[in-house]
Amino acid sequence: MSELFALLVLALLALPAAATTVPDATFTSQITDSAGNSPPSFNQPSAVSTSFSGCDTVGGANGCWNDSLFLEYVGGTGIASTQMSYSGTAVSPTLQTSGIVNFWFEVVGPGNVEVPLDFAVSEAVSASATNDGNVGVLAIADPSLNGAPVSGICAYTTNVTTCEGYPVLSSLEETVSGTVTANVPTQGYIQVVGGIFPPGYPQNLLPYSGSYSASIDPSITFDPSFTLPGYSLVFSADAVPPGTAPEPATLALLGVALAGLRFSRRRLN
Repeated sequence: MSELFALLVLALLALPAAATTVPDATFTSQITDSAGNSPPSFNQPSAVSTSFSGCDTVGGANGCWNDSLFLEYVGGTGIASTQMSYSGTAVSPTLQTSGIVNFWFEVVGPGNVEVPLDFAVSEAVSASATNDGNVGVLAIADPSLNGAPVSGICAYTTNVTTCEGYPVLSSLEETVSGTVTANVPTQGYIQVVGGIFPPGYPQNLLPYSGSYSASIDPSITFDPSFTLPGYSLVFSADAVPPGTAPEPATLALLGVALAGLRFSRRRLN
């Protein structure tokens, strides 16, 4: 039994250590359909993967939509994406999706010094419409670093150069830099939000279609200029959907322990 105990201890020690001082990531999502209805909103420490579809018929006008939203935080990075499409006649003000990942990170080390960090982000958005339908979508990332700007891009089907203060671009990959104080938890967030607006609502009932998509994937690392020893980055724990299978390495270690149990029982017999 001592051999089995040693094997089990080895397996447990090799499991990834959980962050002890950094709060869990949280997720907030909302989808609103063209009738003003919405499925239950989510605000929980787990990944969000949801879709919503339906049709409206009001006064002879009708239209159908399909929407999806995905939010995740794994391995120290968050991913947010959304897609929506609509086709029909303008019958109500808007179709809208919003998803936010709030996450935490902390530089842990021997002193409360200012630590330079790099926040690399990849964003992509698209929007399209027919018959003057108005479609807009945003992807935003804020690492909450001292001196670092909020990163964001947008797409819009009308002739604008900015929306909500962010440039109109189909994609963006950039790195913004700033500092945080070591041993102090910092909260950042990423967000995707989009909306489809009928042309000339409520005066006109024109057949139209519209669609949008947005995705964002950031990461935080030490700036290469920071060389003090003894510092590390700690992130919010992985937030995965219920029922997610364990990591392969974890399964392998538990397999070793179970094999040791079978071997120990043979020796006892």
